Amino acid sequence: MAADLLRASNHTQEVLRKADEAKSDTMRQLWEREQKLDRFKSRLPWFGLGAVVLALVLTVTLPRFLASNASMCAVLGASWTTTTTGVDACVFYQR
Repeated sequence: MAADLLRASNHTQEVLRKADEAKSDTMRQLWEREQKLDRFKSRLPWFGLGAVVLALVLTVTLPRFLASNASMCAVLGASWTTTTTGVDACVFYQR
């Protein structure tokens, strides 16, 4: 009976040790995730600023790029004409 109790006690200690290791691993993983989240939060304003700058750049350059050929000029609702100096241009006429 004493041997059975000793085996049961050893088994219980082993199970408790494994549970403690699992708890430590879980706490470490949680800490690592919190650290990643904190790094992301510190970079978030820079991502927002980058998005604003990109939107401003595209606001200026995208229509100019789209108006660089006759078919896209027509899609924009403008007319593809030649100026008096002989340069092709996408022109929006006022009506």
